[in-house]
Amino acid sequence: MSETLHDLRIAVRSLLHRQSLALGVVLTMGLGIGATTTIFGIVDGVVLKPLPYDDPGQLVVVGEGAESVDPETGLQSLNASSTLNLQALRERARSYALLGALQALDEFVVSEEGAAFEQRVPAARFSEEVFQILGLSPALGRTFVPEEYAPAGPTTGPGASVAMISYGYWQARYGGDPDVIGRPLETGAVADARASSIIVGVIERGFVAPESFFPSGSEPDVILPFPPGSVVREGGMVRVTAQSAFGIGRLRPGTTVAAARIEAERLSPEVAAAAPFRIQGASTPTIGVNGLHDQTVGGAARSLWIFLGAAGLLLLLSILNAATLLLARTMDRGQELGVRTALGAGKGRIVRLLIGEAGLLTFVGAVIGIVLAYGGIEAFLRFAPPDVPRLGTIAVSLRVLGAAVGISVAAGLLMGLLPALRVTARAPWERLQRGARSIAESRSRLRTGLIGGQLGLAMVLLSGAALLFGSFMRVRNADPGFVTEELFTTSGSVGPIQITRTGQASRTTIWEQWDPVLDRISALPGVESVVAASNLPFQAPSWAPRVFLPDDDPETIREGITGYAVTSGFFGAMGTEVRRGRGIEAQDGPDDELVVVVNEAFVRTQLGGRDPLDMVLRRETTGLGTTGEIVAMRVIGVVEDVVQGRAADGVRPAIYIPYRQADMTQLIAWNIALRSTRSLESLRPELDAALAGVSAQPGRDLATMSDRIAATHVTPRFQAMLIGGFAFVAVFLAAMGLYGSLAQSVRWRQKEIGIRMALGADRESVLSLVLKDGLRLALAGLAVGMAVTLASSRVLASQLYEIEPTDPVTLLGVAIVLTLVSVAACLAPARRATSVDPVRVLKSE
Repeated sequence: MSETLHDLRIAVRSLLHRQSLALGVVLTMGLGIGATTTIFGIVDGVVLKPLPYDDPGQLVVVGEGAESVDPETGLQSLNASSTLNLQALRERARSYALLGALQALDEFVVSEEGAAFEQRVPAARFSEEVFQILGLSPALGRTFVPEEYAPAGPTTGPGASVAMISYGYWQARYGGDPDVIGRPLETGAVADARASSIIVGVIERGFVAPESFFPSGSEPDVILPFPPGSVVREGGMVRVTAQSAFGIGRLRPGTTVAAARIEAERLSPEVAAAAPFRIQGASTPTIGVNGLHDQTVGGAARSLWIFLGAAGLLLLLSILNAATLLLARTMDRGQELGVRTALGAGKGRIVRLLIGEAGLLTFVGAVIGIVLAYGGIEAFLRFAPPDVPRLGTIAVSLRVLGAAVGISVAAGLLMGLLPALRVTARAPWERLQRGARSIAESRSRLRTGLIGGQLGLAMVLLSGAALLFGSFMRVRNADPGFVTEELFTTSGSVGPIQITRTGQASRTTIWEQWDPVLDRISALPGVESVVAASNLPFQAPSWAPRVFLPDDDPETIREGITGYAVTSGFFGAMGTEVRRGRGIEAQDGPDDELVVVVNEAFVRTQLGGRDPLDMVLRRETTGLGTTGEIVAMRVIGVVEDVVQGRAADGVRPAIYIPYRQADMTQLIAWNIALRSTRSLESLRPELDAALAGVSAQPGRDLATMSDRIAATHVTPRFQAMLIGGFAFVAVFLAAMGLYGSLAQSVRWRQKEIGIRMALGADRESVLSLVLKDGLRLALAGLAVGMAVTLASSRVLASQLYEIEPTDPVTLLGVAIVLTLVSVAACLAPARRATSVDPVRVLKSE
């Protein structure tokens, strides 16, 4: 211990004499440790940290439509199911200890005096099992009793319409008043026109609703009991009560997600057969299961692991850069270390001394890195794309700090060990000779490896940044398939609907509500055209119809098709070109021939390029009372491809049907697009008035289409900027490493250069000599970097759009840029070499 402390004092004195070197190493290590700690903190919070529930690994999501598994995430693509189907699965499945249902919805809260709608409050319905599955308990009051899950009840007492509110909403709206229990929560839910609910409890503080169902910003402030579905037969009539919901379950001990998936697939036919109004010959929806954690994280995990890998490469580059500086410093101390050896210091003592110096520098760098990590995580939380899950769990936790300490210790050992092994490999008498430092030192394999490794890592990071930037530019410049200028969008939903056996009365009711609304909007000053659709471009499609070609059998499943119900004149108003045939027109009414328009992607992927005009397609209808009915549609037109969700996701095959021929489920919520030369704010009040009566908060999401498109660019832009930042630092460090190493080499070779010049070498030949030495190092590193980039090209493939990870133009451009940077880094040492005075060099001998 005494010797160790003595060595540390020597290390401190030595470093204080070389403050510029110490500062360079500390900053280099601080950048590497800070970047790695920041990204690890993000990965830890999003991917590694378990969900905040008891035994979260046993929680699963249950839904329908799981015909395929995403090869990257292993997730099934799930849609909401029916509460009746979930009940049938619960009765038959043995994989679940508990299986409940939940549903996200909106509540529009009014003042207690009964004023107009005051604010939108995110809400949810929980079945009785959900409280046990999530371990939800009240901070005040109670949860729901079994009688309160009945479909209807009296206005007071057991069976009343009741609600629980979140802790935050209790504080914000009621000021934490403990007398809130028993007070009415005045609401007006569009879905069921409920007037009010009695507050029976306040949810415990810190409860986190499953983000898989409630993304950040839509966590429920109001929770209502979710009544189970029911089938009541009265004489010859059948009354069905069922709602769309996702299932959430807790697996039995020892049951895996894979086993639950196999069982759900096996039971799907039995569950479908138990459904009321089952149409003979209709397709059987497949029930799928995903782990709740995997469903929550989704595809974000892959991107974050890529970022962590990039940060790890930057850390490794920082270590190599610092090791290069310390190697040069160690070579300068050859005589000192030789004297120490001659006086009895063994190799272990020399290694300990050098590692101690590296450890001190790394310790200071780690402190700087941890401070940078705090700032980096704060910056990430401020600028992160909205689709990154679990942002609230990201922090510099004890585990992250522990990782930072571990990284620092490993970095310090590696950084100090490389120079130590190099210097101890030489005989003591060589270190005592002043002239032993020669060309051999300047061209050592270790030095070559360190510089080449830095440039190779810089090549890998810069290539990734260039590919992501190229992908982002292609996403931003992608043709959307319509004209975006002066285009505004908003949405609305109809009020309560009376569902009939055939659904026909429901559709008529919706037409009667929407047609006058569209007429009122089109009459507004400055509005050139207005159309509506079940979904608009750059909005996640909500309808995946089952479509049959003329030669398809009833069991054919064509995946990846999306559907839209649109008003007449939709394509003309949007500026989407009809390539063949015609678009949807006013003549396509409910009593006319059923027609359909397809996009070019449908022609390519489903028809193999065949002419679809006048072809008769079939589709399976959707909606209560009509599920499974097969109707025929004649193809009347082909339109150009339109971006559906995001440009980066590509274009899926799509069908467009007239809204007067659509099913009820495509008509309840409508998205409006209008063209106007007016400003957003000037349109808002008049649009609110036009939507009054069909939307509880009309126009709240009014926006320009350009803004909606820009919102889909946030993630690719953020990815390109983050990797680009790492690449910039990597190129800078590599250039500084090359510059410092070459400058040290010139200093070591002053005698050689002076003799060359004394024997007739001109300045140009000396300049060429040093540049060749530097470029030899650079080109060797770039060759290794190019090989690593090509070998790891598949890592980025899923993050790129319309650009290959081995794009030759991008990789050649990166190689040229790094070559130019290397030349610039070599110029200053080379010019310094030409200023060597041969007379002074010879006199010194």
